[in-house]
Amino acid sequence: MRESGVVGVVAVIGIALLSVVGSPAGVRGQADESNAEVVEAIEDALELFEQKRYTRAAHLYAVADELSGGTSYEALMGLARSHYALGRMGVAAEYAFEAMELGPPLAQRAEACMLIGHTYLDPVTYQDQVPGTEMLVPEREKNVNMAAGFFRQAMQYASEASPDAWLHLAQAFELAGESEAAIKLYQGYLEHDPEGEHATEVKASLKKLRED
Repeated sequence: MRESGVVGVVAVIGIALLSVVGSPAGVRGQADESNAEVVEAIEDALELFEQKRYTRAAHLYAVADELSGGTSYEALMGLARSHYALGRMGVAAEYAFEAMELGPPLAQRAEACMLIGHTYLDPVTYQDQVPGTEMLVPEREKNVNMAAGFFRQAMQYASEASPDAWLHLAQAFELAGESEAAIKLYQGYLEHDPEGEHATEVKASLKKLRED
């Protein structure tokens, strides 16, 4: 795959992360209601995130994390999303790992896995080490394989009813040049959600892969 094609697919994945996986819209009201200060900090951070004021949002999510004693999934994932939006991939992955270590429900574990997977696919070269691995980025092939592994794990957590996991795993395989695997996964997405938000995009990807 040509470099421009790789960057283009990664750009689509990044947009999908913020609009589907990483969007904090569903977080509102899910914080620990026994700590009003944590709830308020997360609410304020969410508003800033939605305004694309990511640095300030990260600061308030950090306040919420400190107030919760590191026990708030919403605060940790808010930090992960904010740092992802700021291009700090290693930091974003670290916070997502911390969120997973809290043992949240499976759907939230899937969300964290998908965000971690996306950090490996970012087109920007970054030098911080991603927790849980011994590799330093950028190593494109290894990164794509690692991303695919996290997307597979997300699929296991979310079950086959999660078409988004099929989509992102397909994109990872497309990046890796594994066309047959990508085609099967894109087809799986359409089978699970034929009229889904990304159906048109998936059909275009299928057409391109079959023509190559």
